Amino acid sequence: QRIESPFYQDLHMLRLMPVMKESGLLECMVKEYLEPVILYDKQNSGRLYQTLNIFLQTNGSKKETASQLYIVRQTLYHRLDKLHVLLGEDMMQ
Repeated sequence: QRIESPFYQDLHMLRLMPVMKESGLLECMVKEYLEPVILYDKQNSGRLYQTLNIFLQTNGSKKETASQLYIVRQTLYHRLDKLHVLLGEDMMQ
């Protein structure tokens, strides 16, 4: 009996990433998804990109993200709300 990981359906991306990087498509894809965050940070001297990066690295742990960013949780919640506005509610996917 095979036990499926919740992210099993996304494993194909691991094989596609090197090919996409070589062809330049990876940069285009990243820009397409993250451009709103990058532009917001440039225009507002923000830290949303850094926040998103740490949040994803900690698998969505708000406590750990706030700790690594040296910010209070309320500040993190504000940043996450802004990220949801820019990227959509499904940003973790």
